[in-house]
Amino acid sequence: MPGKISFLTTPDGESVALERMTIKNDGRIGIGTTGPTQTLTVSGNVNVTAGHTIYDGNGNPYITSASLNNYLTSETDPIYSASVAHGISA
Repeated sequence: MPGKISFLTTPDGESVALERMTIKNDGRIGIGTTGPTQTLTVSGNVNVTAGHTIYDGNGNPYITSASLNNYLTSETDPIYSASVAHGISA
């Protein structure tokens, strides 16, 4: 029987618990979402502290916290680069 593990918390001043994190029977983890589509799916901001690296699917460094210096740049984020190339700004 397929199953999942759910973590729920109740916001301050509320009486209804909300699902905050899910581990599905296929091992996928969702934070801020009940339907993760990848090994780890996060809906919301992620804080990566200094000295840590996010790797792409081939094991190559994708973004380092040191290179971000709190901002995305065209050198560290290909989506940002494509957006700038098409005249889209934040």
